[in-house]
Amino acid sequence: MFTINPDGSGRRQLTHVAADQTAGSPAWSPDGSRIAYVSNVGGDLELWVMAADGSGQHPLTSDPGFAHFEPSWSPDGRRIAFSSNLGGGDLRLYTINRDGSDQRLVFDDQPGYNDLFPGYTPDGRRLVFQRCLPDDGVCAIYSVSLDGGGLRALTQFKPGPNEANDYWPTVAPDGRIAFGRFGAGGITSQVYVMRSDGSGLHRVPTGDLNGVGNPDWGSAPRDSGAGATAAATGSRPLSQAGSAAVAARRCAPGPEPQLTGPCGTRAGLHKRAGR
Repeated sequence: MFTINPDGSGRRQLTHVAADQTAGSPAWSPDGSRIAYVSNVGGDLELWVMAADGSGQHPLTSDPGFAHFEPSWSPDGRRIAFSSNLGGGDLRLYTINRDGSDQRLVFDDQPGYNDLFPGYTPDGRRLVFQRCLPDDGVCAIYSVSLDGGGLRALTQFKPGPNEANDYWPTVAPDGRIAFGRFGAGGITSQVYVMRSDGSGLHRVPTGDLNGVGNPDWGSAPRDSGAGATAAATGSRPLSQAGSAAVAARRCAPGPEPQLTGPCGTRAGLHKRAGR
């Protein structure tokens, strides 16, 4: 894994793994001091944490024979949500303290469903995530309380000839949710935004960008007068390192999120080992 400045300068390698190992899915803590990620340097895909400069790398989990994915920090920086097959095959949502203690299953209801890409709501009380149908691959966006109650479908499963797949949800500081959607028949992916209850769904204009997806929210510079902005991978990379790319970026005021890089200080990159 690497960090890089938004202008493409200052690339810094944080992890060093063998060609048959990986370290990826970086997630910054709210205060910017730590990065949670997943790595299989110990054999299995475990949850790890390090300082923002790459020091102090250590695993939070030790679950031989299982795999953990997609860490996400709580707003107060005390807990980390992630997806795992600890239950024996199906991907379920878990949370854990930042020191590796108190690992909890959020909920487990219907066999066959896979739940992944969790993200906390701004109040820290719910998780927004991607839920996929058994043996189908069609996915929708859901949310659930941290105690496992109040499961809600924010978008609907749409299998069949008019299939739509909703994936990679990310929650803005004001509670709005951005996610990617692609359909059957080779329809390219687009980014959509909705309110926290699933209302107000609309597609984000993409201009001449093609196949945009994997959105993320960022904060605009303090002097810009802008609201939150959304980042998404697209067809115009600013810089590229192995399999990772930073999307073209600009920060502009307005009520709509922009398909730009987050207006922060540094971005995280995941580069496949040996490339």
